Amino acid sequence: MPKRAINQPKRVSKKPPPVVDPNPKPMRDWQFSRFGQLPTQTRLLIWRAALLQATVDRTIHVEVHPQFQATAHACFTSTGDFCGQHGSCPRFIEGVPHWSTYCMSDGYFASTDLVSGPEESESSLAMAGLSLACRESRTVVIEMYPQVLRVYRGPWHSAAKSRLVRCSPETDMLVIYAVPDMSLNHTYFPSLTSEEYWRHTNESMMKKFPYSDKQFAAFKELVSCFQNVAIFSRLLGGGEMFPVVSQGSEDSQDSEDGRERYTNKVPGIDLFNSGDMTVLLLFFTSLKHLYFWLDPVCYANAWDDPIRVSNARDLKPDEEPDVKHLQNNVYEFIGMYNEYVQIEKDHRPVADETHWVSQPKPLERVGCLCPASWLR
Repeated sequence: MPKRAINQPKRVSKKPPPVVDPNPKPMRDWQFSRFGQLPTQTRLLIWRAALLQATVDRTIHVEVHPQFQATAHACFTSTGDFCGQHGSCPRFIEGVPHWSTYCMSDGYFASTDLVSGPEESESSLAMAGLSLACRESRTVVIEMYPQVLRVYRGPWHSAAKSRLVRCSPETDMLVIYAVPDMSLNHTYFPSLTSEEYWRHTNESMMKKFPYSDKQFAAFKELVSCFQNVAIFSRLLGGGEMFPVVSQGSEDSQDSEDGRERYTNKVPGIDLFNSGDMTVLLLFFTSLKHLYFWLDPVCYANAWDDPIRVSNARDLKPDEEPDVKHLQNNVYEFIGMYNEYVQIEKDHRPVADETHWVSQPKPLERVGCLCPASWLR
């Protein structure tokens, strides 16, 4: 193949001349090349501020699968004194007035089909980006979000996959969408101890939980630490229904609390009427703020410019028909929950490594996420 002469010019393709903008805009320089020269404390403050801005009002969306064990106690109702027994009450006989108390033997978090993932996409991407930016930024992420929450992709089984979600139980809100009924009963059986009988009769139920001491300890720690919890609910008092008739129509039959406006069942469980949800809340010993996360199927405008209101009493019931209905349900829930709290206080056995006994506090208020127009 002949060689090209040394002085032979190369072929140059002709390109169209560049288009010149008659009104050029100044280029913004988004890079701060001297960031590394700032003092270490200043850089850390900047990383913290960036993380706080990216995770303000952060929420984590899960189902909670607890395994409760119920014990029927007739001792307090008959004598006024607690028998102190954990698994069975010597005074309990079928038909005798009694109270049921609860402990927890296992539990885990799972993803829900109602949302795309446990984390909000914006805060998740921002946290991931800051974790990978540099060693300093990752240190800040770990410092501000030191704990991890294991979330299974669905109900647990031996090959179930899970992911870890960084969380700050002091500031993040845990939004609970479902609490499947996994309760077991402590049962008195003469020839076996209560614990032996429970294990003998509930082997199939036991296969639905990891039964890992390490994972259960981590689950208990997180549940005990979360200070902000929201319950996904329709607040219809047995409703599982949604409004299909507008107010003022000929078919509308509005009562004082508006419940007659709701018809047609909606699939799913309303956590407002779930006894397991109420029992689960007893174990959130650090709970400071409880919210109702309103189902948009029942409250269509609940997500129009939503805000967090820590006390439903601060809403204005005279102008919004849904508000009074919401407030009535909140008062009912507080009364029901505080009754559970008193029962647990009257029948509190000593906890052990495998049975977690709650130490609840009375509930004084419940808030909600609602439109800003609902606030006084």
